[in-house]
Amino acid sequence: MPVIPGCRHDLFVSYAHADNFDSLDGTKDITRLYNSLRAVLRQRLGTREEELSVFFDSQNRANDQLGDMLDAASNSALLLIVGSPSWAGSDFCPQELAAFHGSRGDLRNIFVAEHLPLLPGDTYPAPITDHVRFRFHRAVSEESSTRIPMTPEDDSRLYRDRIYSLAEQIVERLVQLRETGVAKASAPAVAASASTPSRVMVASGNIDLPKGAKRALIAEPTDDLEDEVAQVRAHLEQYDIHVLPVASSYDGMDQFLSEYNAALGQASMMIQLVGPHVGRKPPAMPTGKARHQYDAAIAAGVPVMQWRNPELQLDPVPDDHRDLLETEHVICSTLSEFKARLVDALQPEPEPEPAQVALEAGQFLFVDADDRDREAIDRVLDELEDTGLLCMGPEPESTDAKARLADLEQNFTSCDALILLHGNAPSTWVKSQLVLFTKLSAKRNEKLKLMAICKGPPGPKEDIKFRLANAQVIDCGENWDMTDVRKLVSSLSA
Repeated sequence: MPVIPGCRHDLFVSYAHADNFDSLDGTKDITRLYNSLRAVLRQRLGTREEELSVFFDSQNRANDQLGDMLDAASNSALLLIVGSPSWAGSDFCPQELAAFHGSRGDLRNIFVAEHLPLLPGDTYPAPITDHVRFRFHRAVSEESSTRIPMTPEDDSRLYRDRIYSLAEQIVERLVQLRETGVAKASAPAVAASASTPSRVMVASGNIDLPKGAKRALIAEPTDDLEDEVAQVRAHLEQYDIHVLPVASSYDGMDQFLSEYNAALGQASMMIQLVGPHVGRKPPAMPTGKARHQYDAAIAAGVPVMQWRNPELQLDPVPDDHRDLLETEHVICSTLSEFKARLVDALQPEPEPEPAQVALEAGQFLFVDADDRDREAIDRVLDELEDTGLLCMGPEPESTDAKARLADLEQNFTSCDALILLHGNAPSTWVKSQLVLFTKLSAKRNEKLKLMAICKGPPGPKEDIKFRLANAQVIDCGENWDMTDVRKLVSSLSA
């Protein structure tokens, strides 16, 4: 039984069987990656074997059962692509992507674990052309551009860390989908057909962004920092911060330099994670890849934020590399603290606060909360009973899932004011409701006059960073004190 209601599978694994050859110990490469990932997913989710449904074709059925494969892909909550030249050149694999994307739509439901890099000049098909990739390959040496698949024998720590990083992102998305119950398509469908291109040109970073939005450019790291860079990228994209796409240097040095320099012209900030390794020094970058990217950003006048692990010992680092780890732009902190500072630094330029619109008697105030805060809902509704507003809460969890979602969507699109109660539910629930409300805003006939996130017991609560007109956070203390909420509603009703 899958973790996500309404889906046949929680995860569909799309890979090229040509990549799944026997390793030295007799284990197939992709099968081993799948087994390792599945074990960590179950560990992180705390589920039994039968409670996590993952579709993994171990029999190479695509040749004679393509229809069944595409049906399984389109009925899965998430898609994991094991990317490689064989995957991109396959007649079948891109069709699995198209079938899934046509059903689910949201790119946050797609993950890419790259077994080997594509050939220079090649790229993945839309919509994953510029998608984040968890690289399960490494250079033969720091000086070499030759890439080989990672193995748990030769790269035990790096392999393990990358499995856990990938699993963490998948688990986070599964939890979001489980709480919202929304896994259906939210973007235009892409039809599955045999003509789906396996190779397309690299997409441009010139896309329409909201007014005042900022663009981030993440420097290509050395192999030992790829997991941390993937975490930074995923964190920024979670906050809808656009990360400029740049080809990997392993896909071709000329293309990399051309796209990196072009991205500098659009970037609001260059982000670089630095460590003890100098990395490659190809002829085009004689000072090293890390140093070249930093110097180019400084020369272009682009603001720079760098991160270094506070536990890193600098004494063994060569002198010609150590100064890059000690520039005025280096932040020596935990990665979590660095990610939070990036989000703050890359927030859009604030627009003038719109004038608040008065609430009138008889208008609709929707009080939304997780079922774990059902008692708080009743208490808040009682407190606001004499405001003259129609105050209503959500359907209980016992209601049919489809009916409950339909009721939630109706309330989000028709309410005049919205209060989210943040009590026993985790912060991810609040974030998922904000995302759903934002997506449904296009269906509203009028702008929302008031939104408040009311924090109650148990505390303390994580600060949720978001920007939304007429929205604010109110601390209601340990007893759901609605005094400040009543004042706010009264001021808008006056």
